[in-house]
Amino acid sequence: MDVTISQFILEEFDVNCSLLDRLHETFLESSSLPFLGFDGPYCNATTDQIGTCWPRTSAGELVERPCPEFFNGIKYNTTRNAYRECLGNGTWASKINYSQCEPILDDKRKYALHYKIALIINYLGHCISVGALIVAFMLFLCLRSIRCLRNIIHWNLITTFILRNVMWFLLQMIDHNIHESNEPWCRCITTVYNYFVVTNFFWMFVEGCYLHTAIVMTYSTDKLRKWVFLFIGWCIPCPIIIAWAIGKLYYENEQCWFGKEPGKYIDYIYQGPVILVLLINFVFLFNIVRILMTKLRGFFVSVFYCFLNGEVRSAARKRWHRWQDHHSLRVRVARAMSIPTSPTRISFHSIKQTAAV
Repeated sequence: MDVTISQFILEEFDVNCSLLDRLHETFLESSSLPFLGFDGPYCNATTDQIGTCWPRTSAGELVERPCPEFFNGIKYNTTRNAYRECLGNGTWASKINYSQCEPILDDKRKYALHYKIALIINYLGHCISVGALIVAFMLFLCLRSIRCLRNIIHWNLITTFILRNVMWFLLQMIDHNIHESNEPWCRCITTVYNYFVVTNFFWMFVEGCYLHTAIVMTYSTDKLRKWVFLFIGWCIPCPIIIAWAIGKLYYENEQCWFGKEPGKYIDYIYQGPVILVLLINFVFLFNIVRILMTKLRGFFVSVFYCFLNGEVRSAARKRWHRWQDHHSLRVRVARAMSIPTSPTRISFHSIKQTAAV
């Protein structure tokens, strides 16, 4: 009965550790069970910085307490335990083991955490991309000796990536209230951003068109005109974005023209040409791979019919071993011929040299 009352006190008065210590001491003094007391040194009841109460404990024992239910607004799993040791001199160890206390995240907090992580990764990726693109842009700008049509196309593609990423950063800096108020300058930023998105894909199309013309059509790239590619990459997206802006102004004039309402397809005014350009680039890629496979046909024939042929490899291996044996025999003979075989030959050679002198 007394043990049950002691456990009840430990559970119910865990909030106030000093009160728990006094009640526990009073209970032990009035208890009819003398073995419940502390014969040697012991640690007094105390509360740590987190708020966990550690009851009076005999020296040398390891105490376990349930994890706190809440800490810093975060809910924890109370079925797990924290551990603290009462040292042999009657003092508590300064280090408390809370490693098993895991936070319980509700769905709302979990989604917010995942969103923050994704946002950090997104910003980090854009920063790395912009840094590398600026370095590449400056190299193309400074190295005038490499300015040919092919590198000019690369340069313009890099420029569209830089402008697109810069406009993306500007869009991320717009406050939510401004986004909801649908300010004119906010709509202009969205329009310019979408323009650079379209130009980015059109310059990818120019890259594919140039490569397809040089490889598949066997057309001299010297006859290609730079102004044609500049017109495709920078000018064709202009009427597309103007048509999209007019559609947004009359049918979806809200939230800075960013996003779309269900059932309305204004954004397909510029997304449609982008999809078409990607499909054409896929056709270019298919033709380029087909031509490369055709040109590599002789390589595959030599690999499968000669290099991987068992008879050819066996004959080549025998020929190699025969050449090694013949070469080693010639080396041994040459070494044997270079070594004197008798003293008579040595003396005759020395006499001949002396006579010549």
